[in-house]
Amino acid sequence: MKKQGYYQQLLVSYLPIVFCVFTILVLLTLASSAYLSQETVKKESLVMAKFINSAIDREVRLSEQEMFNELLDKTPFTQMAQLSPAFTPYYKTYELSVMLRKVVSTYPLIHSMYVYRFSDQSVQSINVITTLDQFGDRDFIKQAVRLTEADRTAWSGVREYKEFDAQLPNRVITLTRSIPISREAGGLIVMNVSVNGLTELVRHLIDPSSTFVEVTDAEGEPILRTGPSHIKVTAVDSSSFTGYTIRLGYSEGALNGILRTTGILYAAVGFIVICLGLLWTVYTSRRNYKPIHAIMSKVDQLVSNVKLPFEKRQHNDEFGFLGLVLERMIEQSMKFEQQHTEHTVIKGRMLFAELREGGFSGTEEEARQWLPVYDWQLDSEGFVMAVVEIDDYSAFSTKFSERDLSALKFAMYSAFVEMDHEAIQLHPWADWVSADQIALMYPIQRSGPIKQEAIVSALKQALTWIDNHLNIKISIGFGSPVWETKHIPVSYGEARQMLKYKLSLGKNRLIGNWDIDEIDRFGLLGMISSSRDLAVSYRLAVPDWQDRLNEWMNE
Repeated sequence: MKKQGYYQQLLVSYLPIVFCVFTILVLLTLASSAYLSQETVKKESLVMAKFINSAIDREVRLSEQEMFNELLDKTPFTQMAQLSPAFTPYYKTYELSVMLRKVVSTYPLIHSMYVYRFSDQSVQSINVITTLDQFGDRDFIKQAVRLTEADRTAWSGVREYKEFDAQLPNRVITLTRSIPISREAGGLIVMNVSVNGLTELVRHLIDPSSTFVEVTDAEGEPILRTGPSHIKVTAVDSSSFTGYTIRLGYSEGALNGILRTTGILYAAVGFIVICLGLLWTVYTSRRNYKPIHAIMSKVDQLVSNVKLPFEKRQHNDEFGFLGLVLERMIEQSMKFEQQHTEHTVIKGRMLFAELREGGFSGTEEEARQWLPVYDWQLDSEGFVMAVVEIDDYSAFSTKFSERDLSALKFAMYSAFVEMDHEAIQLHPWADWVSADQIALMYPIQRSGPIKQEAIVSALKQALTWIDNHLNIKISIGFGSPVWETKHIPVSYGEARQMLKYKLSLGKNRLIGNWDIDEIDRFGLLGMISSSRDLAVSYRLAVPDWQDRLNEWMNE
């Protein structure tokens, strides 16, 4: 086969599948990688948001602790903060300013601190001692005074703070506490934390060019915002201490860079894998095609040598060509098998005829070797013949059409074969010898399950069944057992001879030599019968015909 059509079909079938499968796998890998990368970015964003939140909480908590440790927990500060500056010595007022300045200078995030006294409504900060009406942050103090102690514990949102009206305001978050904190308050201490300081703190924790961070208070108002505003927020975290919420997101450019690098890597690996898969498919297809190519070459050579009656044509479809050749081979095989079966049946009938008529020219061993060939398992010592004859066949055949007559005769034939098989576990060798007679040959043993009595009983059962179910009257002649194949004609002749006694002994029965009286056997009828048997033996050249002749002469 010059054109390897099936090999090309294999490649055309497999290569798209391999390509599509690997491409889909690569795309799925890229998609899953992108998803995993996004999830990783979200997790990292959340971790970073929590970290920034904790950093703000830590710094705010430290500033609050600084205020408590350095001021509110110390009795001198409490006493100086509650005294009226009008009755307080100058150095006491100065010391209070020093205390406030020390806390502010110690902790950089603290922008400013001041004390408000309820007694005279005065305010003292690091830089000034003034009345409430002249203080720049008076609105906040008035609002804080109206709040309860519980409401003052939380940090405020972002607001603008200034000491003097002419100053530019600064953005701060504020914590307010009562003085003292354990009994009735005589004033307030206010601490402001710079939003710019918190912003710088956050900027030191992130990359401002690729990370967006927004901090909002409990009401959702923004406290600080840093980084590109167009960045999508990927993580949100709230603080239970301050009540502030952190919203954070990484730059899409950075994410795309990561994904692009990962995508290029996966695409390169996927392309290499696809190429390897295609090469592997080509190699595997070629290797798997070799046996088919070898078979097709042999078939093509067989057809070319005209060993099969097949038209020599060019076929691109190997299996189509092989199918046509196999069809021709199967047709030839079926014809040969049919012819062989027909020849076997004919040879079997001829062998049976030769054995029963005495025409077999082979030896005893050859005859016994031929019997199993024709589906008759012979494990016996001898043989016995029986002849079945339809009584009054001329009148019987006129009652039925040819088709019905054939069906009845087939049923009768099958009844003998099957019922005898059930009785003695062996099919007899049966054949129609004439229109009204069936010859049956049985194996027989001197001692064993297949004895003359069992065969006779099976024949009688078959006769009764045929009479009752098919309504056919038959008579059966049963011959004597013989122990060599060359004596089978003697048993057959005796079986046929027994049928001649049905006029005197009665029809529709089995007749054997035991039914004929010894005297009558050698009377007039007996001599006639013996003479005919002797003539048959002489005509068939039965080996013991001379002994039978001497016996007949003696009788």
